[in-house]
Amino acid sequence: MGLDVDKERQESTGVFLQKAGKTDDLSWRDSLKQILAACIAHSLVIQVGINLSFSAVLLPQLRDSGSNINIDLSQASWIASIVTAALPVGSLVIGPLMDRFGRKKMCILTAVPFLVSWTLHNFATSVWYIYIARIVAGLGAGLSTVAMVYVSEISHPKYRPVLLTFNSVFVTLGILITCILDI
Repeated sequence: MGLDVDKERQESTGVFLQKAGKTDDLSWRDSLKQILAACIAHSLVIQVGINLSFSAVLLPQLRDSGSNINIDLSQASWIASIVTAALPVGSLVIGPLMDRFGRKKMCILTAVPFLVSWTLHNFATSVWYIYIARIVAGLGAGLSTVAMVYVSEISHPKYRPVLLTFNSVFVTLGILITCILDI
């Protein structure tokens, strides 16, 4: 299993080294490939932004008198903060996982906790389902740090700083989507 990860790492970091020994120049095709790969990897963190800002939309709906799930102020506080409490756990877990299975595979698998979280939100019948959904979303948010590692390893040193700032841009995009669509 470790050999596959090493091979993946060599292939992904070798993209810019194949240019006849030049490491400071990239063709526009290689640059475009890296930009697209960075955008795809960072698209994971759109979910992080959505989950971080989702409580701003969810809580007024749950506090409404017509809601099927009624919550008090203490429960509202937990719903809003539990994502950030679970996030560090996901961040600690992803390191060994990406070393064992590879960055690319973990980028793909990181979408699973977000899917589980939204499924739990959709079928929630009590505040406990919402708590669990928010914890799973926080774990997913922590796991999504694999995107930055992946981008840092596949990107040319000249473009790496710009491509890594996409992470913040995509988190902010997720927050913006939540606020605009009032999800």
